[in-house]
Amino acid sequence: MYVCENHYHSDAGEDRYKSLCFIVDGLAMAFFLFGLFFLGDAFYRGRPLPFLSIAFSAFFAGSLFLTWIAFRPNALQRAVKIVGFDPGMQNILLVFKDKSYRDLIIQENPMTTELVSWIIRPGR
Repeated sequence: MYVCENHYHSDAGEDRYKSLCFIVDGLAMAFFLFGLFFLGDAFYRGRPLPFLSIAFSAFFAGSLFLTWIAFRPNALQRAVKIVGFDPGMQNILLVFKDKSYRDLIIQENPMTTELVSWIIRPGR
């Protein structure tokens, strides 16, 4: 599917970044758990909040935020969504965010595209 410059996305190196997020999140979760242990100990003994607990919590929150950025849909995935398939699994049902882009796809593929205003969802 040809896309404009705003929606072009190359997935080169994306798997490495996502794998790194999993590793960092695992380490951050372990550090956060130890930070909670330090925090519980400080509360039990009536001491002030330990710096390590705050640092580990900030590290964990930062890693979760970066993971959210890594796994959010790219611009093309936000612009075109696959809604489903027809009962014979021969056609794909798409929803376009931009109606002019939808019209361009229909214009360039007149023999294989058509507009539908209904979708049958199972279980409803």
